[in-house]
Amino acid sequence: MFILRYLVTDPVRRTALLAGLLTLFTPIAALSQLEEIIVTAQKREQSLFDVPASITAFSARDIEESRLYRLSDYAVRSPNLSFSNPSGDRSDVRFSIRGVGPISRGGVGNSVGMYIDEFNIAPNLLARTVDTQLQDAQRIEVLRGPQGTFFGRNTVGGAVSITTIKPDSSSRSGHVRVEYSSFDTLGLEASVNQPLGDTAALRVLGYYDESEGFLDQQGPHGDANATENKGLRVALRWHPSDSSTLDLSASFSDQTQELPGFVPTGNNSTSIETLEELVSALSGEALNINEIAGVIGAEPPTPNGVFPDNARDMSTDIGAPSDNETSIFNGRYQQELGETNLTVVAGYIDNSYVREGEGDFSANPSFTVLRAVDFEAFSVEARLSGEHEKLTWLAGIYYGEDEVDQHQFTDHLASDPFATNPLPGVGIDPFNIAFFCIGGASGVPGCPTAPADGFQPYVIGVNSNFGLWENVDFGSDVRSAALFFDVTYALTDRLDVSFGARYTEEDISGYRVEGPLADPFAPRESNPGVADTFDDFSPRLAAVYALSDNTNVYGSVSSGFRSGGPNPVADNPATPRDESSFEQETITNYEIGAKGAMLDGKLRAGIALFYMDWQDIQIRTQDPITQRQIVQNASEAENLGIELDLAWQLSDKLQLTLTYGYLDAEFGDFQDAGTLDGDRIDASGNDVPNSPDHTFSAVARYDFGTWSVTRQDMLPYLQAEYSYMDDIQSDVADNPRRLNPSYELVNLRFGVALGRYTAQLFVENLADEEYRYGTNNLETYLSGAQASVGEGRRVGVTLRVDL
Repeated sequence: MFILRYLVTDPVRRTALLAGLLTLFTPIAALSQLEEIIVTAQKREQSLFDVPASITAFSARDIEESRLYRLSDYAVRSPNLSFSNPSGDRSDVRFSIRGVGPISRGGVGNSVGMYIDEFNIAPNLLARTVDTQLQDAQRIEVLRGPQGTFFGRNTVGGAVSITTIKPDSSSRSGHVRVEYSSFDTLGLEASVNQPLGDTAALRVLGYYDESEGFLDQQGPHGDANATENKGLRVALRWHPSDSSTLDLSASFSDQTQELPGFVPTGNNSTSIETLEELVSALSGEALNINEIAGVIGAEPPTPNGVFPDNARDMSTDIGAPSDNETSIFNGRYQQELGETNLTVVAGYIDNSYVREGEGDFSANPSFTVLRAVDFEAFSVEARLSGEHEKLTWLAGIYYGEDEVDQHQFTDHLASDPFATNPLPGVGIDPFNIAFFCIGGASGVPGCPTAPADGFQPYVIGVNSNFGLWENVDFGSDVRSAALFFDVTYALTDRLDVSFGARYTEEDISGYRVEGPLADPFAPRESNPGVADTFDDFSPRLAAVYALSDNTNVYGSVSSGFRSGGPNPVADNPATPRDESSFEQETITNYEIGAKGAMLDGKLRAGIALFYMDWQDIQIRTQDPITQRQIVQNASEAENLGIELDLAWQLSDKLQLTLTYGYLDAEFGDFQDAGTLDGDRIDASGNDVPNSPDHTFSAVARYDFGTWSVTRQDMLPYLQAEYSYMDDIQSDVADNPRRLNPSYELVNLRFGVALGRYTAQLFVENLADEEYRYGTNNLETYLSGAQASVGEGRRVGVTLRVDL
């Protein structure tokens, strides 16, 4: 009822809702104008119209002409799909569906699935594989709600399913595409499809792109967020017989970036704020971090201001290059056995990520940071499916393993001016002043008289050693097995009912080992290995009723779970709960919807309303002093909302597509919640992170028709795209300093096809919107928390030749 009251109180929303509802319940003729959308959300080819779920689908033409090459490109056009990037690195994209996603990287397994040809490429939260470059994508499907019976493990929030273009044995073909755009960006792509006789074909695609980056470097280091990406995909299709098909593929990608794409916010961490307060008290005047730098002869950490006044400038003395290499091997075998089909899908992924360099993000040589992740996973799934009279069924078995190891090092450099240059008139450098206070020394204004929790008394000259201040190895190992089935039965000519379930068992182990540090008094906590086992039964029930030949209504109840796990550190007796492990989280999703068409098939719409009961939510928190990281369980959250999509062929030349999502996601009783600052608060009633209230997109395409040019037909078009993403909170504390404000983007494209040749002129982010889509926070950032920012206006041209 709350959703309906919200929608009808605003004239614009009320008009959109009424238009959508009218399209759903008006009897019409068969769809004839708009192209039918075929999806495989239920592991078989179906019209989007017939699937009892909220789905957004993008065709090969959408992907090519709208340049949907990465997750953020299609996320802004999918209602209730949000994303963030706290580290400013493409390899660290995190996304949520209906507000369900990894909160502060809590837990081991992912909350949403990312599938390429039915293989999950990102089952583990620490894997840097969510946003691999799209290669040869034929279709993208965004599936909302738990998908356990069809897509399996770690899909409590939903899944993104990407289907690739398959080799074709009927003819030889290929293409070459060249692209140049702003920020000195050059892109190249080429493919070839080669038949190997009548029953097999090979398809190869390679790409390369480089860019100087969209940020400006104001410090002594020459480069900003320059990037270089390259990749190769090889696919083989073979028909051993008329009733069998084997698909094999191998893809490789290498993404490099010189510096993260973020700028300072000036919202300093607790340690920097403490430093400013203490230095101000000792000096007798209020000094911020830039002014303190001036007093001791250091470079100001934020010489060009902070976000939002500064959304394009960074200032560093060294780089922080990252390298993300991913290899994916996938196989799919399908055999027709009369009325039954056997399908086997297997895959292996290997990912290596490393970033090393700038740690303080200022022009001062103060800290360096190393982050290295090695990830491996494989899975195999075998299923039988078939149709017989009124019955459609599917049943299968799954087994998967994944292992991830991460290494983190923070090195305090002896050249740090904040730790070597004394404050005039005081004789102690700012670094020692701050940590002397935290260590519990008396006599310094504003300092406590006892050490902070977990700290030994601070001794100047002993605790301020230069060298490693963070030295930790941690990781996890997961073994997952499952049985699943789904059955659909046609009770009448108009009513289909479905029932399915998935039973899962998972063994999870983890470790965290602290190495030697420069400070012998610094708190350390190690646990070489702990393990736990989890099991779950997740059912699904759905029904679809045809009101007419072109109008379906549906309802569904589905559930999913994400395994708990061990916190590979000893339990902290200072907290009121046992935190040596965390429980599995569960979701039950209730959904009703309708899909239909009118105006002789020129108008098509869908609407879905949902309510999600989310229990034992997994959230990571961290002690800012001890660096002790644990995962805890929030008691519950309620996510409810609506999704509306509409496609309208206004004339033979003009088509309009609209999507809208509303989401209300709040924690229930959540006392003693750990924040990213390491505080413990009562977060009851706070917003669930990564859950924007409103998401909206509109695409208008005008085809000019056929123009005759030099005895050839030219097909020009003009396309305008608009997207809106509402505010996104990134912390359970509803911290305004970590709020990513709402933003809107406008893109324009003019394209033309002339025989084998196509070209497009494009302008993306036409208004040069300055926006932020992630917030990072480390104690070493002298310039405060860093904001991951989106790129400015991009103007470019794409040329393609089909061979």
